[in-house]
Amino acid sequence: MLAPFVRSRNFPLPGLAIAVDAAPCLAIEDSVGCSARVLDGQAWITADGVPEDTIAGAGVSVPLAPGVRVNLGAFRGTTTVLISAPAHLRDVGFSLQELGGIRVLRIAARRRPLAWLAACVAAIAAGARRCLVITPSPTL
Repeated sequence: MLAPFVRSRNFPLPGLAIAVDAAPCLAIEDSVGCSARVLDGQAWITADGVPEDTIAGAGVSVPLAPGVRVNLGAFRGTTTVLISAPAHLRDVGFSLQELGGIRVLRIAARRRPLAWLAACVAAIAAGARRCLVITPSPTL
């Protein structure tokens, strides 16, 4: 079950609420450094390369390290977890796919290359207008 959350008065961060069972777990590939807040039940969280697992109950938030694959499942029964993006990011994309029988949630910042390019061109033009004064050369 998926439920998107967007910026609003009640939910200030973009995020995604998802229900997970004990098996199969949900793999999370997070490139931005989200947090996982357990809304209901208990979540079992393990990260690649980290020797200890985390079991978090309702109301507990667990930070997810960017670039580290995390496996998240219910400790017992089903649990609901809200995956929230960092507050400083304005546009974050969530993509849920099933690969080889495992659900994989990919999280990445969306980039708007044309808006970035337009801002750069405008900044260069403004700087050029301030710094470069074209004067006619004197005639001899």
